[in-house]
Amino acid sequence: MEVQRKIVEAIESFDNWEHPWEFYKTVSSSSSLDAAAREELERIWATAAETADWSTCKDLSHGCALANARLSASYPWLSGGEAATGQRRCLSMEVAAPNNSFQRTRCARR
Repeated sequence: MEVQRKIVEAIESFDNWEHPWEFYKTVSSSSSLDAAAREELERIWATAAETADWSTCKDLSHGCALANARLSASYPWLSGGEAATGQRRCLSMEVAAPNNSFQRTRCARR
């Protein structure tokens, strides 16, 4: 749970959405992430950017839907799950296929 909390906090700290292509580099280099959290983030990123699904998509929205479904199935704590802090979080993300960058659509604490 500590790893999950660190990842969520690193994701939530990213605020340069004018340059979404910098998301992964910025988040993965966050000083708050230890080696275990970076490895988990790398697995999350690989899940979102899985080439096989993106290459068969009709359009960007179809690719985003597939990536979001994979992320929700593999990492339910990224979207509305209980974080290690015990606070309910709502983190909705989409993946932009052209540069494999996350683009935040909603992120709020409850």
